[in-house]
Amino acid sequence: MQRRWSLAIYKSDFFHIDIEKQEYPDADCKYMISLWHEPKTTGSRELIAIGLTDNMPIVQSTRNKGNVVESVTRPHDLEIPTGADE
Repeated sequence: MQRRWSLAIYKSDFFHIDIEKQEYPDADCKYMISLWHEPKTTGSRELIAIGLTDNMPIVQSTRNKGNVVESVTRPHDLEIPTGADE
């Protein structure tokens, strides 16, 4: 079976990333990552991608200098704060 992959590229003034820890028994995965953008035409936030994983998402900052992409930070786990009642 041949897999086909697609990649969407969005340009927007604002992006919003949600990392949701799912703590209910029948959750498909432990973490859900949502990527949102705000298109100029609508002025509303729109969901453009969802990722599901059982592993803590890893975040890294990079800088593109045109001919090379360099790391600004090392890849690291993202701490998800717990509520005051935990």
